[in-house]
Amino acid sequence: MKLKQISCKKNISDNFRDVSLENVVIFLLLFSAFVLSSIQLLADRSLWIDEVMIALNIIEKSYLELLLPLDYKQVSPIGFLWIEKFFSYLWPNTDYGLRIWPLINYWAATLLFWQIGRQLFKNPYAQILSLSLWVFNCHLLYYSSEVKQYMGDVAICMGLLWLLLNKNLLGKYYFGALIAGGILAILFSNIAIILLASAGIYLIVSVHWSTNLKYLFVTGVVWIATFIVYYFLFIQEHPTRDFMILFWKKENAFWTGLPWQKQFYDELFHKLSGALLLLNIGFKKSIAVGGLCAIAMLFGARRNVLVLFLPIAIHLVISYFQLYPFHTRLILYTLPLLILMAGMGFQHILDLTFSDLGISRLRILGIIIPFLLTYIFNWNSFPLQNEEIKSTISYIEQKKNSDEKVYAYFTASLALKYYELQGKFIKGSSWIIGNGNWSDRTSCIDEILALKGKYWILFYHTRTKDKEFLLEQINKAGIVILDKMEATGSSAYLFDFL
Repeated sequence: MKLKQISCKKNISDNFRDVSLENVVIFLLLFSAFVLSSIQLLADRSLWIDEVMIALNIIEKSYLELLLPLDYKQVSPIGFLWIEKFFSYLWPNTDYGLRIWPLINYWAATLLFWQIGRQLFKNPYAQILSLSLWVFNCHLLYYSSEVKQYMGDVAICMGLLWLLLNKNLLGKYYFGALIAGGILAILFSNIAIILLASAGIYLIVSVHWSTNLKYLFVTGVVWIATFIVYYFLFIQEHPTRDFMILFWKKENAFWTGLPWQKQFYDELFHKLSGALLLLNIGFKKSIAVGGLCAIAMLFGARRNVLVLFLPIAIHLVISYFQLYPFHTRLILYTLPLLILMAGMGFQHILDLTFSDLGISRLRILGIIIPFLLTYIFNWNSFPLQNEEIKSTISYIEQKKNSDEKVYAYFTASLALKYYELQGKFIKGSSWIIGNGNWSDRTSCIDEILALKGKYWILFYHTRTKDKEFLLEQINKAGIVILDKMEATGSSAYLFDFL
């Protein structure tokens, strides 16, 4: 009987490569990640305002001009801008060209995440849990097709983590690979300094100094020198710095308060719970995953916990000094780290609970875990959208008669410029871009009420309260809606201004 128990333990904890059901589930999860991200790409959603602004920079500027501060108060890593420029040539006049690189990053990050899970988890069900949380995460799927650097942050994070954990595999190439990975991280990710600082601390704690001191020293020197050069060339005295600090202050993206104040700890809880809510599985379930992370921190392997939690801790510290915000898309890279920690906590629970059970009794977990997460996944809103101006333009173009004109709310001006450059429509004399400003977004009402004849009013990136106010004022003037079309984040209304 004892020999049988030892055999079961070995099957569960030490080697699950021969466990067919678990491997099938893992394969199906990986396959689902590639399928869902491809569907998200092929849905060809419209670019939202932030994407439009970065896309216009990429399309209109040369490679050398992209080394200078960008227009429209945009900030992105140089490597990201250059490779997006390359893909925009490869597949011109389409959103797809700009979305190839984020998708490649998602696919690479998925494979790296899977490989890291294989190393961290001896129990297959911990890997199934972590992969399920990854695959059916709306945020990761959305950013797999967003024309911004955030999915690149995730891929860089996973790449550096994989390098750190594979010293034996890389052998004599270990530190060389880390040097190359660090340089690429600085060129392609704004959070590179956080990841490299975390990696440096991990290396100091984990490597044998007697045999690796000179390699560790050279690695650190190269990383620091590369960042200093990048900093002085592209970051120091950047013209958007004050604007960005003010913007993210309004978004409550910096950790505030003093250690002896309640606000300090309230803010810390808010920031950590905000990171957990990126799981997109509801508040209670996210807190439960946070509990698994806490178990991992208490009982998990010290070095593994250190390498996963350090980036989050360092990011929180620098946000306290207003050096980099801790907020939503800027902390997307922390999501896989939290998922991996949750997997470690789940593995600890399984080891305690099922260590004496046969493998057949556990196999139901291989089906239940992904099934529950597919059930939670919001299929009704997939593929994910944001500000669908292409649908609105298409509707107007189909419905608009020769005697009708279009008045575009001022926030749509850049999106219209971008899609006109792409050849999606010809603006012509029948299109009017409204005047307005970001500080008073309803100041255009007099301009709208002064219109004569039939006009389509096009809204895009408009706050709900602003649009409702403008429509209410038009209604009070006795002007009724003749036709309307509403899409996600964009809408159009036909009026007859007599």
